[in-house]
Amino acid sequence: MNQAQLNTRAQEVLANEVARLSKLSYAEIARWSEYPQTPNVELRVPNELSEYKFTLMKNTQPDKCIRVAIQLYRHRFLGIGQMSADGFFIASDGSVRKFTEKDIWAVT
Repeated sequence: MNQAQLNTRAQEVLANEVARLSKLSYAEIARWSEYPQTPNVELRVPNELSEYKFTLMKNTQPDKCIRVAIQLYRHRFLGIGQMSADGFFIASDGSVRKFTEKDIWAVT
C-alpha cells in the first residue's frame, strides 16, 4: 500500500472507531480513566497502520457531559508530523453529539 492509501485507511479506521465507541453507554464510558491517562479500551487498529499512533482521550466536562476523542498522529521527520482527530460528546441521558471542526481543534 502506498502512503496515500495508508493515510486514507488510517482516516477510515479513525472514523470507524469513533462510530463504534459512540455506541457505548454513558455509564461504561464514565468508568474510563480521564486524559492524560489512557483508558483501558482497545482500539481496533490493523497492523498495516503500525506507523500511526491512535490516542484515545476521555474528558468529563463541568456539566458531566463526556468528551471522547481519538487523536491520529503519524511522525514524518525532524519532529514534524501529521495529526488529525475525531470524536463525540455523550450526555448522561445517552445522547451523542459528533465533533464540530472547533471541537477537533481543541484536541489537535
